[in-house]
Amino acid sequence: MRLFLIAASVASLLTSFSASAASTEEVREKASETADATGKWAKETKTEFQQDIQKHLSDLQFQIEDLKKQAAQETGHAQDQINQHLKKLESKRLKLAEQMKKAEQTSGRAWDQFKSGVSQAMTDLQNGFAQAKKEIQGSEAEKQNQ
Repeated sequence: MRLFLIAASVASLLTSFSASAASTEEVREKASETADATGKWAKETKTEFQQDIQKHLSDLQFQIEDLKKQAAQETGHAQDQINQHLKKLESKRLKLAEQMKKAEQTSGRAWDQFKSGVSQAMTDLQNGFAQAKKEIQGSEAEKQNQ
């Protein structure tokens, strides 16, 4: 997507000036404006991504707190199972939160790699939570059938 925007900006730059009428200064100015616009777009996208991840982390923190309350109400194997899941989820959440602290220091290709890693970590955390919920609900159903 970023390459498309850059290519479109360059195409716009080239078509907005006729070769004979454009001065070197006009071309530099237009190129600078294009670079500024591209940089602003990348920063907005980065900020939006960071805000989205922070929102997901907050939502998951509330869900983890709910699991903690549920674990406090359980006993025996069910409580142990929930606590095991909580330990894994909290570890993953903390790791992701630490990764997000590094977001401001990354740019360019490093940002693309960073974003990919954070996205994968978020997916892993969400899948871990979904799996924990599924197993806990399965245990609750078994307990009710006994």
